[in-house]
Amino acid sequence: MKFYYSSLIAFLLFSLPSLAQLSIDPSDMPSAGDTFRISTSNSLLLFDPNASGNNYLWDFSGLESSSQLIDTFIAFNEVPANFLFFFFGKSNLAEKALPVLPSILSDSFPVSPGYNFYMKSASQFSMAGQGYTIQGIPIPVLFDNPDVLYEFPLQMDKRDTSYTEYAIILPGIGGIYTRQTRYNHVDGSGTLITPLDTFLTLRVRSEIHRIDSISLTGINQIVSSESVEYKWLAKKEGVPVLQINTQMIMNNEVPTLIRYKDKYRKTNTSTGVEPRKEVARWKAYPSMLAPGASLYIETAGAQSPLEIRIAGLNGAEVLRSTMDGSGKYVLQIPEYLKNGLYLLQIRGPKHSKTQKIMILRP
Repeated sequence: MKFYYSSLIAFLLFSLPSLAQLSIDPSDMPSAGDTFRISTSNSLLLFDPNASGNNYLWDFSGLESSSQLIDTFIAFNEVPANFLFFFFGKSNLAEKALPVLPSILSDSFPVSPGYNFYMKSASQFSMAGQGYTIQGIPIPVLFDNPDVLYEFPLQMDKRDTSYTEYAIILPGIGGIYTRQTRYNHVDGSGTLITPLDTFLTLRVRSEIHRIDSISLTGINQIVSSESVEYKWLAKKEGVPVLQINTQMIMNNEVPTLIRYKDKYRKTNTSTGVEPRKEVARWKAYPSMLAPGASLYIETAGAQSPLEIRIAGLNGAEVLRSTMDGSGKYVLQIPEYLKNGLYLLQIRGPKHSKTQKIMILRP
């Protein structure tokens, strides 16, 4: 018994300090040739952004995988020549990805798989830009300054700030000009439990302030937004073992993305990844439409009734309606709405979805 208590005391003395001193460095970042299986979840998540601290325990073991992808990193010289010229000297690592256009463009301009470009060094891991392919045309988006994702070494309570500007130019149509400030803070350390495993982690909270100047045919608008990325990083894992993104909507943080490292989940052609219980799926389209046009909403697996709400970015409601939990619904956009961005919110008893739509008069 004496030996047992001595061993327990020794374990506490040596394990707790190591937890407090956890440090993430460049060797814990992805490298060329790395592949990671990532699950995305659309589970109902009661997420408290303030639930963090030193030696904290985060339990996300109940997350459900709704889809999976393989995250692949390649050497910079393996990307197409169309992008090599623009990012030469700015990047030394690329990620095969489907770069996401702002929602106001995504429906009208389908994007083919492209690349995210990174610079990995002894002092930081930063994003140098993205490579879009829109309707067969390569469109490089080089950041004026790198978007610094992490400064090394990452340790508890470390803070840093970075600022960048970039533009997405669509020839003959216009573009979106973005100014962004990122505030990083390592605000937690401790044990994270996911459906894959249990990890010793640091949590990085990244507050992102963006100003988008939109200049398209028939519309000129400036849109400000605030979002937050929460990333849990562990030693030698390459990518975050869990990431939760939120959007500030009417002073509340609403989760918009939940993804985590995972193992293979059996799929079939009818349901995709087999969930442990039914989850809600929604689709609202198109995201750019004229006053008086029809907005189509399709749902499956959602409980009735569903409340549909359209509001301006200032929170002022312009339309409210209801629909059954599953099926297809057509919503008529009011004729009197002015050009600009609006928030579409679909809310059910257990699930909700919020996305931006653009009203643009022909």
